[in-house]
Formats: sequence, structure tokens, C-alpha cells
Amino acid sequence: MIDFYNAFISYRHAPLDSKIAEHVQKKLEHFHVPHKLRGKIRHQKITRIFRDKDELPITSDLTETITQALQNAEYLIVICSTNTKESYWVKREIKTFLQTHSANNILTVLCDGEPFEVIPEELLSIEKQYIDENGFPHTVKVPVEPLSCDYRLPMSTADKEELPRLASALLGCSYDELQRRTRQYKIRRAAALAGVVFAAMAAFVGYMIYSNNRINSTYLESLRSRAAYLSNESEQLLAEGRRTDSIHLALAALPNDSNKKMPVTSTAVRALTDATGAYSCIASSQYTPCWNYKTDKPITHFAASDDEHYLAALDQGGKAYCWDAFSHKCTFENECEQVPKNITFLDDDLLMLTYDYRIEAYSYETGDLIWSYDSEKEAAFIEDDVVYSSHAVYFDAGDGRVIELTTRDGSIKNTYQVKDAAIFDDICCLTVSPDGNRFAYTDNSFIFNDEGYVHIYDKTTGTTVSKPVYGYLFYNLEFIDNDHACAITTNGTGLYSTAYSNEMTFIAEESVNLFCFDCVSNKDWESELTVSDLVLRSHIRNLPSRNAVLFALGETATIRDIDTGEELNKYATGSTIIAVDDFNHNDFPEFICRQGEYILTISADNNNMAEFQLLGKDITFAKVNELLYTVPRDGCDIICYNRYLQDDEWTEISSYGGFVTGSSYQTFYTEDDLLIIAARVHNTHDVRVSAVNMADGELIFSDDIPDVDSLLNNFFIDRIDDEYYGFFGDRAFLIDVEHEEVRNTDIVFDTLDYISNGKRFTLSRKTTKLDVTVSDIDGSHSKDFKTLDVGEDASTFFRGIYYLKDVNKAFIPLGNRLIAADLESMKLKEIKIPCKWMENVSAKYFFTASEDGSQFFFTDGCNAFVTDSSFKEMYSFTFKSSARYSATFRDGILYIVADNFLILRDGTTGQLLNKYEMGVYGSGAATFRFDDKNHLLFIQNGDEINIFDTETWVEVADVRGVYCYHEKSDRFFVYSYMTEDDCRVGYIDHYTVDDLIEKGKRILDGHELSEEVRAEYGI
Repeated sequence: MIDFYNAFISYRHAPLDSKIAEHVQKKLEHFHVPHKLRGKIRHQKITRIFRDKDELPITSDLTETITQALQNAEYLIVICSTNTKESYWVKREIKTFLQTHSANNILTVLCDGEPFEVIPEELLSIEKQYIDENGFPHTVKVPVEPLSCDYRLPMSTADKEELPRLASALLGCSYDELQRRTRQYKIRRAAALAGVVFAAMAAFVGYMIYSNNRINSTYLESLRSRAAYLSNESEQLLAEGRRTDSIHLALAALPNDSNKKMPVTSTAVRALTDATGAYSCIASSQYTPCWNYKTDKPITHFAASDDEHYLAALDQGGKAYCWDAFSHKCTFENECEQVPKNITFLDDDLLMLTYDYRIEAYSYETGDLIWSYDSEKEAAFIEDDVVYSSHAVYFDAGDGRVIELTTRDGSIKNTYQVKDAAIFDDICCLTVSPDGNRFAYTDNSFIFNDEGYVHIYDKTTGTTVSKPVYGYLFYNLEFIDNDHACAITTNGTGLYSTAYSNEMTFIAEESVNLFCFDCVSNKDWESELTVSDLVLRSHIRNLPSRNAVLFALGETATIRDIDTGEELNKYATGSTIIAVDDFNHNDFPEFICRQGEYILTISADNNNMAEFQLLGKDITFAKVNELLYTVPRDGCDIICYNRYLQDDEWTEISSYGGFVTGSSYQTFYTEDDLLIIAARVHNTHDVRVSAVNMADGELIFSDDIPDVDSLLNNFFIDRIDDEYYGFFGDRAFLIDVEHEEVRNTDIVFDTLDYISNGKRFTLSRKTTKLDVTVSDIDGSHSKDFKTLDVGEDASTFFRGIYYLKDVNKAFIPLGNRLIAADLESMKLKEIKIPCKWMENVSAKYFFTASEDGSQFFFTDGCNAFVTDSSFKEMYSFTFKSSARYSATFRDGILYIVADNFLILRDGTTGQLLNKYEMGVYGSGAATFRFDDKNHLLFIQNGDEINIFDTETWVEVADVRGVYCYHEKSDRFFVYSYMTEDDCRVGYIDHYTVDDLIEKGKRILDGHELSEEVRAEYGI
């Protein structure tokens, strides 16, 4: 007898009803479930549908067979036609099904007629009870409309659009998700099949390609489509942290040994640039994916050595792996006869495997078995029963004994009788102090009582102290130092990852108990904490410099004073905490959470946190340090991220110690072969000025200026006539490159002085009169503009002044008005603004002119307009920019940068031509550099450059932490922050496509793409 059916089909044996019933059964039992949906739904496939014609055996006991099938079916599908209401057996089957199931589990299929005409009355309403104001119960019928699948449509249409409604209910997912995944599957299948077809076509008609341009064009177009598909998938894999697979796909999207005719596309170049980390510098706290380590089956445990040189894992098949994290080579791969329960590293170059009754020690460099120990204990080891420390291995040997093994050869060093043998003789949650002098453990009395004890055994005295605790189960018990042990118990059912299955994720609010035991003064404390979200694992961590301890589980973390238990900080991360660490060694913990959030705590004075990035999704394991490892749920990949990953061809010019992290504290100026950098020296008021010869990549000189308040309004470098000046605060310094020194000048600025493109402007406002004076930087050659009456609005104020040297004009935003200053006629003129102009200080002003001065562009970061040379409006448009803004006229086109978009408009009419998205952007005005020879456009915004291919308008690279692109040497001059106070300047050569391909191959170093991935992408 079959004990489960996905559905029972009830229908009248009329021709139309039988036809539809048979068709629906066949289609459902052969329904394809998309691969990416499996593991997220209730059933992985539809296995069996009951239909009486096919399922009834030759027996006289028809009623019993149907009744059993109805009871064992999860859903009832009723075929509804004009014949249905006349069927006695359909009604009987509905009634029988409702005896053991909810009406929500009944689905209908419409064959003809209207729903209210053909759907049985039993399904058009449900009974609900309510209590009236006098307390008497009443039963009413509430109309409902069951989920219906419409087969009145043409059969092919119904199969495509309507049948998935039934399938989604049976599988336990939404109709929209099923349809979306099905479409993705079809697209992937079509792309893979297309790749096979293209390869076959290339082999079959190879000799015709050279003689038939049309066929050649079609073939190349198909390869471009293939390259676009692989490039897109490469970027997606990189976003998931699968860098090695990403590099493989990006290389496959470019000319290679297997397909030398693959065209070079901008999307493929961008994918390989991103995957190889080309042009990357250390300019933030972001983790970057650097490698992924694969196992044959889903990972159950993983560990990293303390020096992060080696990485190990166990998979569900019981296979153990160990990799060299520097070379990425697998040093150990062991098909274990039994399934290990745990894997970990010891300081003595040992990789430890724990089994039910056995402990094995391997060399993780050679994979050789060093020693093993077989337990005589009747009960098998629990996963955490065996404690590995730097000096010994400890485990519960039964009868109240703890055995200590040497790490050298696994021999028994000591046996400790820590408690008397009794009914409750198991030693649970064993933990050892860092110096090895104390054990802490509990026993299995918690199984029968809500109260128990934590026992602390002192090896030096042979005595045991028992500390009372309460709760339902233990989450954790750990020594945080030699004198303090901490514990977490739960008042609830203690749902760990047992509830974290493919079918459900348990999320609930739960109260847990926190304990801290002082082994010296016995000043113990206890407290309660309410946590929510799934508890995959708990964490206890010492914060010694704060005399505090961190407890973390679920999405909650709390920091408590070790001595008193007072809560110092509490964090709600919004997602289950998977790992806790303190990479910066400042006792401000870092969290990795289940949805990939990397979170830093900031201060002891508040509960603020900074979320930096996402590291994949649905993470079950993670470890944080200089290298960060994550394992996705049911994944076969350990994804490695590096905090200090930069382009391996970055070449250092010189070491610049003492810079503050962050580009906001440095400024730079570039001209021809000269790069001048000014930056605040860390923890001082000094400014360091350095000059670099970009032609030969060498430092010219570096000089420190003491006691400069560089946080005032001026902090920039400019060339004026033939001299270079640094403007820091209210002072100007001459940067003498020839004599390799920086000298103070007598130039001092007032608060109403504005420096712009080598000119000094002084503005004043008296009642309704605006007075403007222009001079050289030192105040010489001063001239006054003709006074302009700007009206009675005394609330307006200056927004700075912007001088365009090429057209010899300056522009002054004044409240919601705009004044033009002509340096030839020395006249001021108000420009009529055709659109609403921002009046507040958040306005982002930018002004520019065409090369011949025939057109001007004006924006306040919200609206923009273009005028002719007389400032008469030509056109205007909305201009949305919150951080980055710029524009330039070139060859009849107006190029505009607005935040992360590059916008092209017709320069004469303002008509929108196109809009392209950019990957990263900084703040302030951007500059444009066109490379017509190589069809490239460089857009620089502060210390970031976006590079576009001007033939395809695909962004082929973005370079961060960059000073400039030096055309003569074809290099990017960049900086990297090695530590908080150490910024170094270097350069990276501009890569050709061949350079990028070689770089990708060098990073892979012979790594082969797995057969599974090859098959998935048709490689």
C-alpha cells in the first residue's frame, strides 16, 4: 500500500473530465522543478498523483482503496465541469478528504462553464463560528473561492500558465517564484544548448567562414552573445565570492586555446578585470573574495590554523580536506572509513580528527598519520566532548574521569578523577582554562531537572567547586581567562541548527541565562537575555582591555562587566550571528551574520555599528581575521576573503609613513610628468608635501610643514604662472620642485577671499551693492569690478566663486541668483535662471564652457541649463546629483556626470541621447579625459577613475585610490593604506587584454574548473 500521494484527482468519468484528469496527472508527474529552487521548497519533486483509473487494483474493495488514497494524499484536485455537480462520487470524495484535511488543501481545475456553475457547492463556502455579545456561539457560512487552474484555455497555454499554479501548491512555493525560476532554467538551458550548437556549427562550416561574410557575421554575433552570457555569470559568481570560478568564466568569454575566434568584448574585459582584482588597492576596510576551496559534498565542519596558513574541512560523505591557504594547494584529502565528528588544528602542526571512539592526529603539511587514540568509553564522543588545547588533548573517559593526552604522540599523560561515578556520571560541555590548570563541566542532570551545576576542578589542588545554574539546556560553557568561566543556558527548547533544515527555519523569541564564575574570589553573577532569530551557534569572548565579556547568540550580542555583570553595550544585528572576532585587537568585536553582513562595533560609549558589505547569503560557518572564510548553507565551497588584497603588480614608489586613513585628508595636483601630494601626518597638525616624477616612477622629494590647521576651508594645490602653491587653511606655501623644498609665503587669506584657478577674488556686500575685487594670489594687480545692485534681498549670501580660465569669466552663486564676472570688461552681470535654483548650502554648483566659449553649462546639483555666449537660455533640464557632478562639451555632445550615471545629450538641443551606469563614484566635480586612439573615456572623481569603452559604452574598469592616469607611461598612480598610519604611493600599469588573460592564468596557477561547473555553463 502506498502511504503518500502528492494529490488525489477527483473527477466524473465523462469524456472531457477524463481527458483533462489524465492530462493533468501526466503533466504534474513529469513537472520539471528548477534546480535553484530545490532545497528551498517542501518537496523536491512531484512523485505520485492518484487517479482511480490508473491506481485501482483489480479488487472488489473499491471504497477502501479510494478512502486510503484520500487519507494519504496531501492535496485534492477536483476536475470541475458542467458534469461535476451531478457526480455523487465526487461529492463523497470531497467529504471524505475534508475529514482529515483543511479546505485550503483542495484545488480545482476548470474544464468548461463558469466557476460558480461548475465548482461543487461544498468548495464555495466554509463554516466559521463566532461568539455574539451575549456569549452564544453561532455558525455561519463564509463564501470562498478555491485556487483554480483554468483549462478552458487552449491546452498548450494552460500547460504553460495555469498548470504551474497546481505545481507551486504541491511543491510548497509561490507561483511567481516557480515561474521565475522556470524561466531562468529555460534561459540557462537555451544558452548551454546554444553554446553546443555554436561549437558544432563552427566545426562543421569552418572552411566556409572565410568565404561567406554573412555566416561569419552571424557566428561572431553568437560568440558575442556567448561572451556576454559568460561575462554576466562571471560577475555574478564573483559577487557570490566564487572568485576562481569567476576567473574561469571570464577567460572563457575571451579568446582562448579552445576558441581563438572568440571576440574581445568590453563586458568580458570588465569581468576579467574585476575577477583578477586588476587595479585594486588597499583603500578601505572591505573584504575582497580571493579564493574558493571546493569539497565533493556539502561542508559540515571547517577550521583554520591560528596563523591562517592552513584550512581544513569535513563534508557530509565523511571526507576530510586540508589546504595550504597561501598556495591554495590541497595537502591532505582523506576518505575516512567512519564519518568524523569534528576537525581542528593544534599548534604542533597537527590536524585533529574526532570520531565516535577514536582521535587521529595528522601532519597538515604532509597528510601523514602521526598518532591515534582509541577510546575505551562505552558511549561515543559527543561533538564537543574532546577539548584540544595548545599543550594537551582532554576528553571524558567515563566514570567521572578526564584523560589528558600529550599532543606529541597521543600517549596518556594524566588521568583526573574530577567527580564520583554515579547515575549522572557523564561529563558534559567540558572546557579547559588557557593555562590548563582548571576544568569546567556540567553533567547530564539537566535532562531531568531545570537546575544543575557547573563543576570547576582545580588540577593543582585536586578539588572541585560546584556552582548552581538553572535552565533547560546548555548553549555554551567556556573559560574566558584562567580565573573566569562563563556559561549560557536556555529556558526554552534550545533549538539549534536542527531547526535549520531545507524545509523550515525556526525563528522565535527566547530567554537565555548568562553566568560568570570567578574561580578565585567566588564573585559570581548571573543575568537574563532575550534573543530572537535562529540560534545557529553561541559565542563567549573575553574583552580584556575593557574588563568585559561578550555573549552573542541569535541576532543579539551583549557586553557585560566581568566583575559585576553590568551591561555595557547591547547590539541587535538584524540577522543571526555566525562568527565573532576582534581582528583589530581593540576589544571592539566584529560580527559575521547569516545573511552575509560584515558588521563592526564602533565605540564603548554607544551601541552604534557599521555594516560594511555582504559576504554572500545564508551563511552557516564563518571565521574572521586578516583572512575571512564563509560557508554558505548546504554549500560545497569555502569562500576566502582578504582584507588586504591588492593588485599583485602594484609597484611601490616610496613609503609615506604617517598618513591618516581616508582620502579626505589628502589632496594632489598633476601636470605632465609631475604628481604633487599633500597629506596630513597622522596624529599631528603637520602636512607632508611630496613630489613624484611619473615618467620614471621615482620620488623627487618629500617635506613636512609643521603646525598647519588644514581642516579649514582651503586644502588644495594649484599652479599659478610657473610656480606651484599649496593652500592649507589661511596660509599659502610655495612648493619649489626644482630646489626640492616647501617654503612659507607672506600670503594670508581672509574669510571672504576665494581662490579659483590661480586668481584671488574678494567679495563684499554692502546693503544692496555687490563689490568684487580680483587680483593675483599675493594680492598684486588688484582690480575692482563695477559695483552691481543686487536688490533688497539681504538674506542671500555668497556660495563661493568659480573662475573659468579658458573663457576668462567667473561665476558667483548668490542665494538663488547667479552673477557672471567678465575679467576683460570688469563688469558684473546677473544671469537669468530659467529653472528653480537651490538656495541652501547643500547646492552642488558646477559651471563649464565649450572650448570656443559659445556655450555655457550651469547646475546647482538639482537643475541645469545651457546658454549661448550671451547667457541666453538654449535649454534646461532636471539634474539630480547628491555627490558627484560634472559636464563637458565635445564634438556637439554634452557629456554629464550625475552621481553614478554618465548621461549624453545633444549639445545644441539638449535631447537625451543615452544614459549609462557607473560602478563607483566619489564626491565633488569630475574631470574627463578622452583617448580617441584607444576609444576610451577616463572620468576621474577625486581618487576614483571610471573607464568607458566609447564604442560600446561599457564601463571596462573602475580604479579606486588613484591620483591620476599618466598617459605617457600608461600607468595609474595610486595609493594603498597598509595600516592606519601608513599610506604608500605606487603605480599599476594599464593592462592590455593579453595582460589580463595572462594575469588570470597566473592567479589560477593550473587550477581546473570542476566538471559540474563546466557542464552548468557549457564550457
